[in-house]
Amino acid sequence: MITVFVIAVSYSYILITILKMHSTEGRHKAFSTCTSHLTAVILFYGTVTFIYVMPKSSYSMDQNKVVSVFYMVVVPMLNPLIYSLKNKEIKGALKRQLTLTWQQLHCPMAFLEDRNHTAVTEFILLGLTDDPVLRVVLFTIILCIYLVTVSGNLSTILLIRVSSQLHHPMYFFLSHLAIVDIGISSSVTPNMLVNFLESQNTISYLGCGIQFSSADFFGSVECFLLAAMAYDRFMAICNPLLYSTKLSTQVCVYLVVGSYVGGFLNASFAIVYFFSFIFCGSNRINHFFCDLAPLMELSCSDVTVFVVVTSFSAGSVIMITGFVITISYSCILITILKIHSTEGRQKAFTTCTSHLTAVILYYGTITLIYVMPKSSYSTNQNKVVSLFYMVVIPMLNPLIYSLRNNEIKDALKRQLALFWEELHHSMAFLEDGNHTAVTEFILSGLTDDPVLRVVLFTIILCIYLVTVSGNLSTILLIRQLYCPMAFLEDGNHTSVTEFILLGLTDDPVLRVVLFTIILCIYLVTVSGNLSTILLIRVSSQLHHPMYFFLSHLASVDIGISSSVTPNMLVNFLIERTTISYLGCAIQLCSVELSCSDDSVLIVFDSFSAGSIIVITVFVIAISYTYILITILNMRSTEGRRKAFSTCTSHLTAVIVFYGTVTFIYVMPKSSYSTDQNKVLSVFYMVVIPMLNPLIYSLRNNEIRGALKRQFTWFWQQLPCTMAFLEDRNHTAVTEFILLGLTDDPALRVDLFTIILCIYVVTVSGNLSTILLIRVSSQLHQPMYFFLSHLASVDISLSSSVTPNMLVNFLANQSTISYLGCGMQFSSAVLFGSVECFLLAAMAYDRFMAICNPLLYSSKLSTQVCIHLVVGSYIGGFLNASFGTLFFFSFLFCGPNRVNHFFCDFAPLMELSCSDVSVPGVVISFSAGSVTMTTLLVIFISYTYILITILKMHSTEGRQKAFSTCTSHLTAVTLYYGTVTFIYVMPKSSYSTDQNKVVSLFYVVVIPMLNPLIYSLRNNEIKEALKREIYKQTFSKSIQLFCKT
Repeated sequence: MITVFVIAVSYSYILITILKMHSTEGRHKAFSTCTSHLTAVILFYGTVTFIYVMPKSSYSMDQNKVVSVFYMVVVPMLNPLIYSLKNKEIKGALKRQLTLTWQQLHCPMAFLEDRNHTAVTEFILLGLTDDPVLRVVLFTIILCIYLVTVSGNLSTILLIRVSSQLHHPMYFFLSHLAIVDIGISSSVTPNMLVNFLESQNTISYLGCGIQFSSADFFGSVECFLLAAMAYDRFMAICNPLLYSTKLSTQVCVYLVVGSYVGGFLNASFAIVYFFSFIFCGSNRINHFFCDLAPLMELSCSDVTVFVVVTSFSAGSVIMITGFVITISYSCILITILKIHSTEGRQKAFTTCTSHLTAVILYYGTITLIYVMPKSSYSTNQNKVVSLFYMVVIPMLNPLIYSLRNNEIKDALKRQLALFWEELHHSMAFLEDGNHTAVTEFILSGLTDDPVLRVVLFTIILCIYLVTVSGNLSTILLIRQLYCPMAFLEDGNHTSVTEFILLGLTDDPVLRVVLFTIILCIYLVTVSGNLSTILLIRVSSQLHHPMYFFLSHLASVDIGISSSVTPNMLVNFLIERTTISYLGCAIQLCSVELSCSDDSVLIVFDSFSAGSIIVITVFVIAISYTYILITILNMRSTEGRRKAFSTCTSHLTAVIVFYGTVTFIYVMPKSSYSTDQNKVLSVFYMVVIPMLNPLIYSLRNNEIRGALKRQFTWFWQQLPCTMAFLEDRNHTAVTEFILLGLTDDPALRVDLFTIILCIYVVTVSGNLSTILLIRVSSQLHQPMYFFLSHLASVDISLSSSVTPNMLVNFLANQSTISYLGCGMQFSSAVLFGSVECFLLAAMAYDRFMAICNPLLYSSKLSTQVCIHLVVGSYIGGFLNASFGTLFFFSFLFCGPNRVNHFFCDFAPLMELSCSDVSVPGVVISFSAGSVTMTTLLVIFISYTYILITILKMHSTEGRQKAFSTCTSHLTAVTLYYGTVTFIYVMPKSSYSTDQNKVVSLFYVVVIPMLNPLIYSLRNNEIKEALKREIYKQTFSKSIQLFCKT
């Protein structure tokens, strides 16, 4: 009431004042300043009044919920919108801020220069040494230290977490000390390790600030935590009775939070000053990380204030925490000396030794760094001390606490013993302890319907593949965006964006021969290894460890072959075999073309590959030595032969693989030949993955036996398919009757003649288009490449329906088999979907040609065009697969008369006895996704095209640009207009006869019109056609003249 009274009185005076104004404009302006507030007041108080003043008789819980949602959720959202939309000052300020942000984003250096900020964008860390050999040694040592640091401190955290005996304040602080140790080490070590492997160790301006501040932050937090742990030891020894109350969980949390806050405050001073520094000269930091002293040396600013503030801040942290630790240990020492028992003294002192050791190490190193006199200051000495402080100490802390603390050692032993016992005696433990003997669980899943499970498997698999590929693409794209070429050039790195693969040969005939051979090998590799995986999966006799490993070997063989072979096959068919920088990195990196110092990389690569080969060969050699000894000890010749026969397949695979690898990598440099290496690499990466399934299938009796059993079972199942279906109440329909377009025999003859003519024109027109594009070099452009595939798809789409329809016009009863119906439906969906994707690709082609003509040839290279076409076919296949799966899962137990001239989805659903609600939704969603996605691409492309055309000043230029799109735009309008008419038409106005006519136009007429549209409305095709006709006529005239 008070607030409403204040508002009412205020607005009464405002109203009186406004009414006294003589100027209408003044009144309007005055009132407009109040409208936002008045709207907010009415909304808020209106809702509040409705909630709290509403009479009890009309009270409704649901009504109250809705009003409360409006009051607590909607009104808070509306307020900023009201004030931003109705307030000119806020709108103006928002525009200014957005303009300023935009200028800062696009002109960062200008922004910095205007404000006299630094022009340095990165620093060069000189590191510990320039000696390449010593860098490798230091890399190995520091990597080992870092791994021990992270694993040791993480183990400490987990051990304290899982062991109830360690749930005390001391170990609570220790777990946070372990977190801080990981933080302080991780702020410096990873960057230092990377810098060991690079020729020039650079760090960005922002990265330097983050590194410096994080090191300062975690270093300060460690000081506060060590002080808190000293206070914990003081309370435990000096006041043991009050220990649990004085150091309750709440107090411990406050101390830890206070440590982090103290560390943040100390680091904040340094970070504020760092970003205020002006670096206008050298950017070479004589250290392995961004430390305070070398940064001050590089700064052009006056650093006196900064030195005073930072020294005071750091000194305060060290002195305060050091004072707390000194006082605590003074009290602890007095208390220990008062203890009469020697054993009691020893026990009390042992609880402090770990912490005391950690304190001496940490504060001793800090004192050496910051208290050392300037006269004896040495950069190299400072580097070594900093390395000990930031890298070594975080590794030592978990070792100190685990080796010198009995409670941690006992907890560690208990956890290891428990783990060992569970690992080796799990089943015995369960039975002895009368625990459950359940070793596995059964997941009920989403559904029990086998058909729906297959459909869900397909959908979720597609979603998962899109998820993984999409997110990986996003990561890689962001990586490329934030690692620009300018960065590479500044760092004297490579600006190469793609590589040219010279391949196996330049001979075009030999390339075709090799393409055929390697394609056959690749198909055998994939099919053979997939068959091995499936055979091991379905055959229970092969569920042994040996075949489990074999199935994974088959997966790896597919992977190693697929990493090289598909790209090699594509390269056989194109003139210039290029691979992107990223693609090359994914496939396999090469150092021969690098401008960098590759000595370290070669050493590491050789060491890594050599280690793998030596270790695995050693394991194999030892294993087969023991196998040989065991076989020789056998008395029976048959036993020896049987034992040895189980190893022959593996031994053959090992000899073939390691023999090739050894020949490649151990061959002396003097006898090295590039051609020889190519042949061996082909054998190693292409041929061996094909041989492995053959070796294991031909030489292994168990696999051959399992294969025979599977073939026998399949052969038995094949002739009894119908019986199998009948036993399970599946469909007994073996064929469908297509009612066609009409029953009138005279009209059927007329329709046969018309559709036959249309089909002949379709095939001949589209084939002519394909041949013309193929033979005419002027048409070897992306647009006509897509057009040739569109012509192929049009022939296929028409051929999937028209020949059968023509035959049915002449037959008394138009029948189609169950399998034929499924094939017709799936092929129509496949080619219809592919046409959508191709039309979208052609729209993108027109967009690039008109909106980005300079980038047209590079952005739409041969490889990109092939990828777009292959993607179109894959998209069509995925869309068709849903319909095909659903069709073959339908139960047809009644009529088989399809009221259509081909097997379309709608009339087939009407005949099905199954529940078609899920298939109907899935098919609609799939078809709708394809239509909407491709239509969106086309719409966006033509929007940009229209904007570009309207920006052109020349009428002739506009007309020329637009004329290149008319053919495609006509084809798109015809195709999508018909598709929309079929699938978007409301159910109330649905008519079977109307649907038949529209489908006839979509499946039969449009494939005929496309080549006519492109030939009549496209000057380049008309000119190419004239040239080819003239060429053929002229050549025949010459031949005739020569004969006469």
